[in-house]
Amino acid sequence: MLTKPKRPVSVVAKQCAASPIIMDQVLLPELLSYDLRLAQERVFGDFAQVIRGTDLRVGRLWMLEDRDANAGLSQSPWCAVRG
Repeated sequence: MLTKPKRPVSVVAKQCAASPIIMDQVLLPELLSYDLRLAQERVFGDFAQVIRGTDLRVGRLWMLEDRDANAGLSQSPWCAVRG
């Protein structure tokens, strides 16, 4: 099961929770970057559900996919390119 580590709640977060601020969000839905961020959250959420119960993470999946796409490349040159 994938769970986020618990973070301590900051004083500011406690104050915001106690008295929520009404923000004007009229601009956000019009921004492409906002839509992309929402899409990214949905993709990562779907990914987390698909791999639930395994030890696979996004970074490890990327590495496995990249190695598969470059199967003829040995480890040393692959690491040199990828850092």
